[in-house]
Amino acid sequence: MNPDSLIVLTEADTNQSHIINLRYVTAIKDGQVYFHDGTWIIVKESLDKIKRILSIAGIPVVS
Repeated sequence: MNPDSLIVLTEADTNQSHIINLRYVTAIKDGQVYFHDGTWIIVKESLDKIKRILSIAGIPVVS
């Protein structure tokens, strides 16, 4: 995996877009994307779409 694989995700509450470095994502569950530091955001994007992208990037997805 490229250590700096980036994805743009839109936060559901604020409609604000964030550029996310995929190497900091630890899990995706119930509309939330979790990060190594314990923070998370609720996203507007389809979780299936995000899971496909993570899979292509070689990042394991915990459901």
